[in-house]
Amino acid sequence: MVEDHVAGVNHAVEWVGGLRELPGFVMDRDPPWRPLVAFWIAMPSGMALANEVVHPDEADGAVKRALLEALETVQVEPRQIGRFRVESEELAREVREVIGAEVDVIVAPTPEIDDLAAYIRDQMDADAEPVSYLEEGSISPETVGALFDAAGVFFSTAPWKIAAAEPILRVDIPSLDVESACISIVGAGGSEPGFLLFPSARDFESFLEAGESPPETGEAVDLGTSWLALELAEKNSLSATMQEEIDRFGWEMAPGELCPVVRPYEHDAAVRPVTPRDVEIVWRCAVALAAFVPRHASVFGGRSSMPVSESFTGDDEVRVRLTAPYDAYDQFEESAGDVVLDVDPFAGVGRNIPALAVADGSTRSVTCRCARNSSGFLPVPLTVTGSIRTWLMNCWIWPKRK
Repeated sequence: MVEDHVAGVNHAVEWVGGLRELPGFVMDRDPPWRPLVAFWIAMPSGMALANEVVHPDEADGAVKRALLEALETVQVEPRQIGRFRVESEELAREVREVIGAEVDVIVAPTPEIDDLAAYIRDQMDADAEPVSYLEEGSISPETVGALFDAAGVFFSTAPWKIAAAEPILRVDIPSLDVESACISIVGAGGSEPGFLLFPSARDFESFLEAGESPPETGEAVDLGTSWLALELAEKNSLSATMQEEIDRFGWEMAPGELCPVVRPYEHDAAVRPVTPRDVEIVWRCAVALAAFVPRHASVFGGRSSMPVSESFTGDDEVRVRLTAPYDAYDQFEESAGDVVLDVDPFAGVGRNIPALAVADGSTRSVTCRCARNSSGFLPVPLTVTGSIRTWLMNCWIWPKRK
């Protein structure tokens, strides 16, 4: 022990503080939120002195409050500590508000805090599988039924066999606050079929860049973006609760007992709870992709460089617009002219989607609104209105029968 001229000061002891995000979610608010934890650790012993769990809105001052708790718990004066270390000048100011200017506070990396946070993440099992489709009653059986219907349509047209990860598509769903999002279809390499939906093309690029430089062991994961995923997984790989729900509600699985699983990933690959909005975004994208990709296979196969953009609007007037390639969106504008087509909507398909359900087998009119490419390309269909099966009949099956 090295003693200072001030009695009781131990230069061998250093307190390290920091603020970290945990992978789990707290469900007492809507939407669920990820807690931040302010830590203080004594080095070189590695003893955890104090922590404070806070909502992100309450992060300011959390390290300061945890320090006050640690000093009270350990019953020492700040001047008895050799020095304090935090990773930012902002946190250093919080510390100085507690200990004053006479005690040494340095700004430097705090890997000890990273190690403690990583240990907690491991204990919390951030990659835990979803337990229930209904998320403790926050998602209705009808909404999940719509997801299963859409997954069946998606599987039947197998867009992953046509479209590799490139080119990426742009998706816009104005009523669900989805704007300039980016879809990458997966499954061509033998992985589970589905797609990844990123907030933007730039976020997708950040995701790819992060994947090229995986973190070292113990290092925090940061993929630079959140994303929403649809995976078609075998029923027997799901939790017992999810399997029971499938049987109880009679949701129809895709061939091979493949079932849709929605996973909303955070920037560190933690999976947050699924919301009804997540499920709706996914099923609407799945149906639109099932119609769009087979119809424009030449774009994905490299046989055509002509950009395409189409919108699909159901009876509930929720519009999903897909554009390929991603950057071609601004080349298209809607025309004033409409063409009316009469097609068989196939009664009963989409039964779990009330707004789009077809109660009988009657023929309905489908409105195709055209878009003209500003660069001079021929018009392409932009808006199709009708049931799920109607979309597919008009955009894929119906043209092939003519």
